[in-house]
Amino acid sequence: MEINKIIARQILKKTFLRDGYLRIRLGKSYEVRLFPKDNEQLKEIRLSISALGIKVSNTFTKHGRIVQPIYGKEITYQFLKLKPSTALERDPYLKSDKLEMPKKPEPQPRTKYNQKELPKEIYKQAMKSDQLKFIERTVCFHLKISPTLIKSNLRSQEVVLARHLIMYFARLDTPFSLTFIGIYLGNRNHTTILHGSNKIVSLMKKDMEINKLVKTLSVKLKSE
Repeated sequence: MEINKIIARQILKKTFLRDGYLRIRLGKSYEVRLFPKDNEQLKEIRLSISALGIKVSNTFTKHGRIVQPIYGKEITYQFLKLKPSTALERDPYLKSDKLEMPKKPEPQPRTKYNQKELPKEIYKQAMKSDQLKFIERTVCFHLKISPTLIKSNLRSQEVVLARHLIMYFARLDTPFSLTFIGIYLGNRNHTTILHGSNKIVSLMKKDMEINKLVKTLSVKLKSE
């Protein structure tokens, strides 16, 4: 039995949107998990995966259910575009029993470093910044987006908006340089941080919903 690519995509999309989810650990693993209802549907899913030229991985059972995994960074992000805000509902940060508003850290002084410092040392300083982490978690909590996506290269509309909001508040509410913020947000260039921040300022002038969102987040960031 053969399945053409169009039908194969439809089968995998339908199965994923029903109850599939993703497991993403940036730089380590990228996995799509599909749950066939029975062995017949499992066979159909495996044929669809093969028809698209993707390696068919071994199935396994979890909590009494058959799981058909698909591995690979590129294919995982293609599935993520189907439902960016809900595909990661089983991400550890987004589990209902662990979901809680982050606590505001103590204000930090401006981090000083010179051009002779090793980028590795600057990177360590940036990644330990409680202020930047607090802003990131607060924005992600409000928009129901996993923080793991912020530092990725994903450019879905929801993720880009969250990323730009973090850039805006990081520039507005912290003493850190654009370069330092860029390092924290996935080694992005300082011009990217400037662009993202200015993009929010521009949207606030012509989009009332964005204006309202920024004000709501601003209150949360300052009231905690």
